[in-house]
Amino acid sequence: MTSVSVIIPCFNAAPTLPLQLKALAEQVDAPEFEVLVVDNGSTDNVESVVRAFQVPAGMTVRLLSAPDHQGAGYARNVGIREAAADLLMFCDADDVVSRWWLAHALRTFEVADLWSGSCIPLPDPVFSQPLETIRRSFGDSSTWQQPVEEQGDTAFPVLMGGNFGARRTVMVALGGFDAAAPTGGEDNDLGIRAQAVGYPAVTCKATRIGYRNRPTPAAVHHNAVSAARAHAQLAQRYGLWPRSHFRHWPTDLLKSVAAHCRQLMQPKARRHTDATKLRMAVAWTVGSSRVAYRLGRRLPEPQVGLGLID
Repeated sequence: MTSVSVIIPCFNAAPTLPLQLKALAEQVDAPEFEVLVVDNGSTDNVESVVRAFQVPAGMTVRLLSAPDHQGAGYARNVGIREAAADLLMFCDADDVVSRWWLAHALRTFEVADLWSGSCIPLPDPVFSQPLETIRRSFGDSSTWQQPVEEQGDTAFPVLMGGNFGARRTVMVALGGFDAAAPTGGEDNDLGIRAQAVGYPAVTCKATRIGYRNRPTPAAVHHNAVSAARAHAQLAQRYGLWPRSHFRHWPTDLLKSVAAHCRQLMQPKARRHTDATKLRMAVAWTVGSSRVAYRLGRRLPEPQVGLGLID
C-alpha cells in the first residue's frame, strides 16, 4: 500500500532528474511510496528518462502530463490531484534528497500536517560527484531533530517549495497552489494562506536536501529581483505592507544609492559594487511596485486550485 506520494514538478529537467530519482530509490527505512513526475510541458526527453529508470521494490514511478499552464504551482496541483496517498512530499528535479528523507518525513507528520524541510545550498559542480559525496556535502545524517516553529509571528512565513510535506486533505482544503502567483512566490503564497487558517510555519531540519546554487552575479540579481517582485505582490494581495520588512523602502533605496556612490569613489581594485547594485535593484523593485499598486495597478486574478480542481 502506498503510504507517501512524492511530487516532482518537471520542466526540461532530463539532465538532472536521474540523480534525484536515484536519491529517492536509495531511501533508508522508507515506507512504500510513489513518485509522481509531473511534466510541465517539457521539450526534452523527460519521458524517456522516466521509462528508463530502474525502479526498486517498494517504490513506483508515474509520469503525469501537465502542459496546459506553465509553472511549478500548477504542476504540483496536478500531482496532488493524482496522488494515491494522503501524505505528500514535494521536491524538485534538480536537487538531491537525504537518504533518510522519507523516514524523517514520517516522524514529522506525527506532529505537523504542513511543514518545511531544510534546504542546503551547494555549488553546482558538487552535483557531478557521486551521490554519497553530495550527501556528505550537505551533512546528511540519520540523526533526528524535533520540528520547530522558528518563524514566530512573521507575516511572510517561508515555505520551502522544493522540500516540504503536507497532508493531501490539507492541500485540498487550502485549494492547493495559486497558479497565478509570481515565479518563486507560489510557495510563500501558500504559506501565508495556511497560516491564516491556523497552520504554523513548522520546520524539520532533519528532513534535508541539497539544492543547486548557481551564484553568478546575473543569477543572484535575477533571483533577488524576482523575489522582491513576488514579495510586493503578496504584500499587496494580503494587506501586509505594514508588516513587510521592506516597508521602509525609500530609506533603503537612499542608503543603497549612497553606499554605491561610496564604492565608486574607491580605487577600482577595491570596489565591490555587485552588492550595492543588488540592494538598489531590490529596493527599487519593491518601491516601484508599491507605487504602481497605489496608482491603481491591478493584481493578477488568483488561480488557486488550477490543476487540482478541474
